[in-house]
Amino acid sequence: EHDVQLAAFSSEKNADYAALLSDLRAEKRSVEEENALLVKQLLQQRTALEIQYKREYEEKVRLLEESVVKWEGTSKRQFKDLQQSDARVQALQEELAAVKAAQQR
Repeated sequence: EHDVQLAAFSSEKNADYAALLSDLRAEKRSVEEENALLVKQLLQQRTALEIQYKREYEEKVRLLEESVVKWEGTSKRQFKDLQQSDARVQALQEELAAVKAAQQR
């Protein structure tokens, strides 16, 4: 009878362990599926952020390029204006010299 009780106890414990093992395997599958989903979501977020950062970078580059073009245009205009001013000053100086020379005669 002791052997029968021991066998029944052992069989009961084996069933408990089997149920526990089954639960653990199910939990493991659940965690693995959740992890796979999280990895997928993170990869999607990373891709979205990379696209966003690329767009922002390209926009900043475009704005900088526009600024450089405007600055170059402004600089060229200012240089041209300065050359014209220099030419006017030169002409006035020559005219003044001619007037002074005429006055000295």
